[in-house]
Amino acid sequence: MTITGIEAMAAALSEVLPAEAAAARDARAAELMKAGVPEELALRMANLPMLAAAPDVVLVADRTGKPVAEVAATYFAAGAFFKVDRIVGAARGINVSDYFDRLALDRALDSIGAAERRLAAEMVANGNAGPAAVEAWVAARQSEVNRIRAAVDEIAGSGLTLSKLSVAASLLGDLVRN
Repeated sequence: MTITGIEAMAAALSEVLPAEAAAARDARAAELMKAGVPEELALRMANLPMLAAAPDVVLVADRTGKPVAEVAATYFAAGAFFKVDRIVGAARGINVSDYFDRLALDRALDSIGAAERRLAAEMVANGNAGPAAVEAWVAARQSEVNRIRAAVDEIAGSGLTLSKLSVAASLLGDLVRN
C-alpha cells in the first residue's frame, strides 16, 4: 500500500505544526471529546483545518522533490512567520456586495495561496526544513522581509478591507518575485 501525499501530511501534523496551531488543534479535539466524540474521530476532525493546506503542500513537495513532512513543516512555519492565517481568517469576514467584489476577494486569497506555495518552495530549496528554512531564507532578505512583514502586520491589525487584503496579497507575492 502506498501512502498518498495527504496521508503523509496527516501523519506528520503532530511534528510539523507550530506551537500555536498545535495548541488550537488540541483545544478543538478536547472540545469535541468533551461533547462525546470518540477520541480518534475528534483528533481527525481537529486536523481538518490544517489539512486544507495539503494540496498546496503536496504540490510543492512534488515540484521540489522534497518529502511532504519537510515541506509541511516549512509551509506552516512560513505561514506563522508572516501571520497568513490571521489575514486569511480576517478575509473570510469581509462582506462583499457584488460579483466583482467576490471575484476580487477570491483572487486576493488565491494570490496569498500562490505566494505561500512559492515561499515554501524557495525556503526548502536551501536544504533546511521548518523554522530553520524560514530563518535561513529570511536572513538573506532581512530588510525587505522586515519592511513587508511590518506592512502586512499593520494591514492585518487595522480592520481588513478588500483593498487592504489586495495590498497584503501583493506584498506577500513581492517576496518571491524579487
